Amino acid sequence: MNISERSDESADSEIVLPPRGATDIGLNINATVENAGVNNANNFNTNVSLDESRNQLNYTGHGDNNRNVLESNNKSMDKGVTINDVMNLIKQMQHINPEKVHTSTAIPRYATRPPPEHFKGKEDFDRWFIKFNAYCRLNHVPRENRIDELILMLEDEPLNDIINDPYLQQDYDASVEFLSRAYKGSYSRTAAMHDLSLLTSRRANKVNDIDDLASKISKYVEVLEAGKSRNDILLHKIENLSKVLPFECQSKFLFCSNLTSYDAAIATAKRMPEQKETICYGCKGIGHIKANCPKKSLRQSNNVIVETLCERADNSPKTIVKFPKGQGKIKTSDKASTSNKNMTICNMHFLKEVDNLIGAEIVVDNMKITSLIDTGANCLILSPSIAEKLGLKTTNTSNVKSFQGVHQVRRIAAPLNIIINNELLKIEEGYVTTREFINPRFQAIIGMNILERLN
Repeated sequence: MNISERSDESADSEIVLPPRGATDIGLNINATVENAGVNNANNFNTNVSLDESRNQLNYTGHGDNNRNVLESNNKSMDKGVTINDVMNLIKQMQHINPEKVHTSTAIPRYATRPPPEHFKGKEDFDRWFIKFNAYCRLNHVPRENRIDELILMLEDEPLNDIINDPYLQQDYDASVEFLSRAYKGSYSRTAAMHDLSLLTSRRANKVNDIDDLASKISKYVEVLEAGKSRNDILLHKIENLSKVLPFECQSKFLFCSNLTSYDAAIATAKRMPEQKETICYGCKGIGHIKANCPKKSLRQSNNVIVETLCERADNSPKTIVKFPKGQGKIKTSDKASTSNKNMTICNMHFLKEVDNLIGAEIVVDNMKITSLIDTGANCLILSPSIAEKLGLKTTNTSNVKSFQGVHQVRRIAAPLNIIINNELLKIEEGYVTTREFINPRFQAIIGMNILERLN
């Protein structure tokens, strides 16, 4: 074959490419992408046509932005497309949705835990700080950011303290130490005793009031009984909760209910007013018993007449003259302390008018004492201050129940002689409480064992 023939043959066999159309060119996309260094960015199949690649891109596109990019490139692909066009298209898709890549392998995150209630300085900071630390751990709050989290959760006085000290705003440890020292949640025992006495001097008017009263009683008792056993604290809470109930419900609440928890006591207390209405057998009125009947000139407790302020206020002061044991009625003379007598009269007046309780005057070793008539008690109970003044000796500790609640007491070692309503009584079973009575207007409680012996 000569050169001319070869030239003609070459000319005859020369491949003439048709216009570059998307359907006429088969591309090895994977090889092209690998050469460009982005093999892992796309999952195109090998040896597919450009039309198939374009369809695959359309399928894997995310959102309107990808769709717009694909549509704009489709027009150019109809006219003719190059490898560079495909690479540019891939780069644009990666730029638009970088966060969409490998989302299935993202590490799951915990849901954000809610923060504790803001600290306002009315509770113990150390207790609140335990909850704050738990919140920071669960939400992975870095230590360098905890000062900001702490400031955001402060209100009122604690927040003002931090605002007024730039140093505390920058030092987390110093802020925690300051707040721990400044806010101990210390509610003074004196204030708690006063507020509790004031709270329990009134009765709940509505069933819905019991929840609020019970919450306040719990707060005050926790302060007064700090360091005591949980059982003692529970008994004290129940005792004070009974005082806000109607008088006719108190005895049943204390002695006829199985109160194993404070919540159970609250639930029982809320059911008490729903019981059948109490009827007075004296005046036939509703809402009180005969012992508390307001229409009687003399208070009466279990058919025993008890002398009260109304009958004694205008009489001359009386004192007791020593007499042989068992002599009976007691002669009196006018040599009692006027101030002591006036104090007794005032206490009995407030017991009757303010507390709606029955009071009586008793004499123990020539000391006049304001006592409370309590039909729910079966013994004599003295306050520790009176026992100390009388020099009484006591023995073992036990618990006794009265109409006023449950008392932790110590038994008086020797029999005690008392005078009530001008009669001398020898008390074999007497007790002294381990704490002062909540109501300061009486210093002793007289139970049924004394009332039944009066003529």
